[in-house]
This record gives sequence, C-alpha cells and structure tokens, in this order.
Amino acid sequence: MVQAHSRKAARVVAVLIAATCAAAHADVASDQPAAILVFPKVLVDIASPQVAPPAQIDTLIRVTNTNPQNAVYMHCVYIDGTPQCQSDATKSCLSSPFTCPIPGVKCIASCGEEDFDVYLTASQPVAWLASRSAGQCTGDMLPCFPESAVMSLVPPVQEDPFLGELECIEVDAHDTPVNQNDLKGEAEIIRSSPDSVDVESYNAIGFQAIAAPGPGMTTTLTLGPTCSAGSNNQAQPCMGPLDCGANGLCSACPDGVNCSAEYSASPGVLILDHFAEGAVDPVSGFPITTDLTLVPSSRDFTGATPVGTLSLQFLVFNEFEQRLSVNARMSCLHEFKLSDIDGTGSPQNVVRARSPIFGAGTLGTLAAQTRLQAVSDGIHGNALLGIAEEFRLGGGSAAVNLHFSGSRSQSDFIYLPTTP
Repeated sequence: MVQAHSRKAARVVAVLIAATCAAAHADVASDQPAAILVFPKVLVDIASPQVAPPAQIDTLIRVTNTNPQNAVYMHCVYIDGTPQCQSDATKSCLSSPFTCPIPGVKCIASCGEEDFDVYLTASQPVAWLASRSAGQCTGDMLPCFPESAVMSLVPPVQEDPFLGELECIEVDAHDTPVNQNDLKGEAEIIRSSPDSVDVESYNAIGFQAIAAPGPGMTTTLTLGPTCSAGSNNQAQPCMGPLDCGANGLCSACPDGVNCSAEYSASPGVLILDHFAEGAVDPVSGFPITTDLTLVPSSRDFTGATPVGTLSLQFLVFNEFEQRLSVNARMSCLHEFKLSDIDGTGSPQNVVRARSPIFGAGTLGTLAAQTRLQAVSDGIHGNALLGIAEEFRLGGGSAAVNLHFSGSRSQSDFIYLPTTP
C-alpha cells in the first residue's frame, strides 16, 4: 500500500510540475508591451506603382518605449520577401496574383535581410516611413530622431517595390537580448493617389520575455519551452510540458537541466473571421476580397539555415458550421488572396491549390471562419504569424490582426548572429 501510494504521489507531483511548466508559457499579444515585436507586413511601392489606378504605397512604422524610467535599445531586421522573377531578380512579381512579367518564368522570394539599431529614451515613441531612411534630425529629414538617440539609424527598405516583414528585439547596448517587456508597435499601410488616400493599420505582434536567456543562449532566442542551459542548448527543444519528468527536469536534455521558457510560446492556431470571397458587403453593396499575409515564427538571421517550405493546413467553417479544408505551401513570407488558395489564381511555385472553398458559392453563407496552422518539422514548431486585409471593389481597405488559439507545445527559435 505504501508503495502504491508513493507511485500515486509521484504521478501527482509529475502532473503539478507539468502544469507549472505549461503555466510559464504566456501567450503572444498585440495589445501588451513585449520584448520582441513582429510586423508581418511592410509594403512599399513608390517608384512605379503596381496597382491600377496608380497609387503610391508606403508603410509608417511606430514603436513606443513604454518604460517611464529607463531608455531601451532595440535591434531590428527587415526581411525582404518581395517575389522576384527566378531568371531576372530585377523584375518583381507584385501584381496579384503574383506572376512574373516574363512568360513562363516562376516567382521566388529573395528573403534578404538588413538590420539596424534604434535607441529609445524613457516613454519615447518613434516613427519612420519604410521607404525612407531615418537618422538624426537635419534639414528636412522627417521623421527623424533627436540628438539623444545617437545610435539610431534606420535604413530604407532594400528595394522598391517591397513586400516584407520587420522584427525588433529588445537588447542592451551590446546587442544582447534582455529580459524586459517595454516595446509596443503599430503599422499603417498608406495608399495615396491624386484623388484619394486610404490608410489601414494593425498592431505589431509581441512576444513577452519570461526569463533571461541562459548561458550560451543569447544568440538563440527560444519561443516556448526548452532546455535553458547545459550541453543541449543548440536549438534542441523540449517537445512540451509533458517532457518535464517527475523531478522537474526536461528529459530531452542530456545534462538534465530545467525545462523553462525564455519568451512566450508561439500561437498554436491562427483564426480569421472573414467574408466569403466575392460576397457583397451588405452595407456598401460592393464585393469583398480578403488578403492574408503569413510569416513563420522561427527566423534565422545568421544566414546559415534558410527557412524551408512550410505546409499549411486551412479549416474553413461556414455559418452553418459545415467544415471544408485545403492545404497550401509557403516559404519565408507570402501574401495571397484567399481566392488564390482555392484555385482561381494560384501563385506560381508558392501555393498549391486543392479546391475552391473560400468562394461565396461554395460556402453558401456570407461569412466564414478559417483556422490555420503549419506542420511542425520536428525541430521547430513552425507556428505562423500574420495579418489579414479586406478590400472592397468600390474602394477602401482595412487591416486586422488575426486571433490566436492556444500555444505551440514545441518551440520556435530566432537565431541571431554572434555579437563581435
């Protein structure tokens, strides 16, 4: 009886420890200060607008240091996901659907990177246009940084037109990540023509710091549960709270170090509430289309391991809760219309369509809900982040943050270059 009781007690302790590990994984949020900010979509099209009628497009980035007492540093990276013609990188594929102007040539994303640092004084907001550089305030340079921000120098995006992502990480003066949650961000995508201006905005997605990075981990940022020290600190994750044994240690770690998290875990499932493609807006009377921009949570900024192709799974529910599904593939970053996924304009070499499930005729209802996620590759959780945009044929657009459901039990990672 004593032995049976001991085994039962051990099981209870194991459950409590697992629950403790799970409780440490905060959810990502777009309305709370965080240590990592992700702007899934940065769009620039100034030199030769790709849309008709021609409208110049730019993105205003805003970041605020919410700390009322201390200055902070942030290390930022632009990720260039602009589709280019495979045989001629000087020609972009920003028309929708993404097609190369050279017949028969496929479009591929370059996934190039450019990093920079920004210094923010206590409670300071900053803003800059993605198409322009932002440095010290001299002459007519606007926006610009005051003299106190001596280390701030924001470059323009790598090319025009540009479709990409921005990530900013809170660091110290030596570019080492810190255990602080002070950053809050927003983006505005501005489309302007001689006759009109259309502005849509969304909140940056924030990952909160939970614990200071362990020894050897300052260049490998872990989103979710993992080994925090020891010899298994090279991107070898705990597979989830169940890997925490009865002794509270992560069984995946050969040195038996604690199961912990540095940053909040990536979202498990993304949820999008949207109109059916081609449905008529009951207010304006114009047809509605929805664009979706997705990026992976895991990023390698060292250039050593490019992001591979992700397999996406979409579950679509109409208003009668009837379920439809479709699969797709993407890499690095991709923007596409929902109608592109379901076969009416499949982007070349990016999305493989299965069935037209997003259309109003197929769904049979005005609106629907889509739940989407990517398949893990066994090392990274391959969680997704993104935003959606609604466009009305008569003019006008709106950007919306996606909802999150649960969190990934397997970690995602952000790999940073070694600080010299």
